[in-house]
This record gives sequence, C-alpha cells and structure tokens, in this order.
Amino acid sequence: ELDVNEGQNDGVAVIKYMFVEPEHRRRMLGKLALEVISQIHAWQNCRYTVLIADDDGSGKLIQWYESNGFTRAPKLDRVFGCIPENFQDDNSSTTAQLGFAMIAPTRSALLDNYNSSNTNDIYIP
Repeated sequence: ELDVNEGQNDGVAVIKYMFVEPEHRRRMLGKLALEVISQIHAWQNCRYTVLIADDDGSGKLIQWYESNGFTRAPKLDRVFGCIPENFQDDNSSTTAQLGFAMIAPTRSALLDNYNSSNTNDIYIP
C-alpha cells in the first residue's frame, strides 16, 4: 500500500522540457499539461516545480508562465545553466542568457482527493 503522506513534503521537481507545437497552441494544452504535471509532483511529495523558460526575447512565454502561477527565480538561473560561465551583467559579453528559471508551488488537490477517497481510483479535477 502506498502512503502518499509518508515523509516530508519538501521535494523540488523539475520540468526539463515542455513545448507545444505552434499549430496546437491556444487550445489550453499547455495549461492542462502544467496542471497534470503539478498534480503528479504534488503526489510525489514535491512542494515546488521549477522549469526553464526559454523565451525568445519577446517576454510572451515568461508572461504565460506567470499567468499560470510561476514566478521568476533569478537565484536559480546559474544553478540550472541559464547563465553561461562567461556571461557578464554589463552586456560586454556576446553570450546571452539561455533561459529563465521559474518556480511555482505544486497543487495539492490530487492529494486531497486521494486521501478523502474510499476507492482505489484517483480523481484529477
């Protein structure tokens, strides 16, 4: 029997790569994917989800992730390889930042539904 509440809820999960093909955008697929991933991360006792937003400079992807609960995490940029070793803040380097670390809390609805259910089925709202 799996006890999803065993241990601390202090892990951090990472979305390594997420991409929605342009012809499938604006259909809520990205939002649905983030919700399902967050539910899985919560079920795995992870408190936060981190991802790298590889924005093309327009800012649209950053805004989209922000509208879906993520915030910029600049202290994690170097940790996750977003900032090359030779990157300088004074713009004298020709190497650009390779993305932006973002973080969001995971959703706990799956755990709540799992714990209150009397069946073996897991309901994802």
